[in-house]
Amino acid sequence: MFNRSGEKLTDLTGFKGFVCEMKILSNAKVVVEANNILRIYDLNSGNCLKTIKPKVAKDELLQWCVLDNDSIVTATESLLCRWDTSNAKMITSAPVEENYGPEAIKDGWFYLHNANNTVSIWDSLGNLNNTITFDCDHDPHINVLSGNRLLVDCGHEMLIFDYQTGKLLNKIKTHITQQNDMSYDIVHINDDLMVRHDGKYLRTWNLSSGQCTCTMSGHNDEIFIVILLDSDLAVTMSYNSSDPSRLWQLSSGKLLAILPRELNTLSTAILHNGLLITVADTGIGIWKMDDIIAGGAGCYIPPPHHFADCEIESSPAGVDITEEEGNLKGWNPAKGDSPIWDVQDDFISSAYLSENYFFIAARDKFMKFDAWTGVAEGSINLSLPEFGNSFLPVNDSQVVGFSEWDEEARASFLYCYDFEMKKCIWSVKAHAKSIVTGGLLDLDMLLTTGADKMIKMWDITSG
Repeated sequence: MFNRSGEKLTDLTGFKGFVCEMKILSNAKVVVEANNILRIYDLNSGNCLKTIKPKVAKDELLQWCVLDNDSIVTATESLLCRWDTSNAKMITSAPVEENYGPEAIKDGWFYLHNANNTVSIWDSLGNLNNTITFDCDHDPHINVLSGNRLLVDCGHEMLIFDYQTGKLLNKIKTHITQQNDMSYDIVHINDDLMVRHDGKYLRTWNLSSGQCTCTMSGHNDEIFIVILLDSDLAVTMSYNSSDPSRLWQLSSGKLLAILPRELNTLSTAILHNGLLITVADTGIGIWKMDDIIAGGAGCYIPPPHHFADCEIESSPAGVDITEEEGNLKGWNPAKGDSPIWDVQDDFISSAYLSENYFFIAARDKFMKFDAWTGVAEGSINLSLPEFGNSFLPVNDSQVVGFSEWDEEARASFLYCYDFEMKKCIWSVKAHAKSIVTGGLLDLDMLLTTGADKMIKMWDITSG
């Protein structure tokens, strides 16, 4: 377990097999499921306080949810049980049919999504309160709303029930005409405002009135990903990689921008102090929101260049650099067909271009060259075997190196090298798995993404 600063607190041990699920309680405890057994740990000490062992038949899947700090509900295909977390004793049990597991509502109430197009509602004492029935050809999306309401979204229609009485409050017809159409998903619900996409469209709904308040269209293929940047901004991406991603204003339905082609394979994005920070298969982008709405360019940072699998792009200084079998050549199209300089090294593994310099990793050293003359400006010998020959210049005198994943340390690392001091000035454990890519937010901040599905920001001056 780690704190918010990334410092390791303790290890949780004692379970066998893979950890299937983990949920943190508000009283500094955590529930861990492994091999159909629930263990309750103290977050501060790492000690296992209690063990819950539900009866699970062979080939059955245990499903469970936390109701509050004092109780947990477990469900198999035939038995529903409520447990006291303080003593690991069963409080109540009831036979059930095939289901998709329990989900907490509030105040100890929970629902059980059954496989026969019903949802059973259970009160805080573990008693069956009522059963809601609906007509759906596939698993619906179920969401808890304010005011004792439960939303069952079947695609072609949305049903809103009072979960305490089972009464149907509202039936909302959608734009989907076929009951077996599954090209929809709920993106966000904030009280009575819902954001939902179906097919090529992004829509907002008022759940009290049952009205679609706004329809956003423009994609050429079905929407695949919707990323909410804040309560009024969303980015959409379709299944078609040639169909540009789009930025929308939800309150008005206005298309604010068609995003650059680098974001057609977008995986995530965040809005930070007026900057849109994007992560895609092709690298990291940092865009000013005002610029992107006005159609201006941002700062796009591809993954660190490797000669083996990508071309070297022109530097902002206007010098083109080519590589062939360890031979680097600099070209200025305005000065004819001959290279303006030539650098040879049989073991050049990667290179990066800045406005006036280019940096290369070769053999066991970093080298810095003037982009216009090819004259060497400095070099640093690398003594760290973990270095993976991927790096990023942060200014004219420093580069940050990205290590490969170290199996023994079970981590990947960042190293900052200074050409004037000719040494590594700091190193830090960056990710629990390999580093995917990295980019500069500004002169002092570095952003990295890892295969551990983490996005981290680093102070370049200190690591």
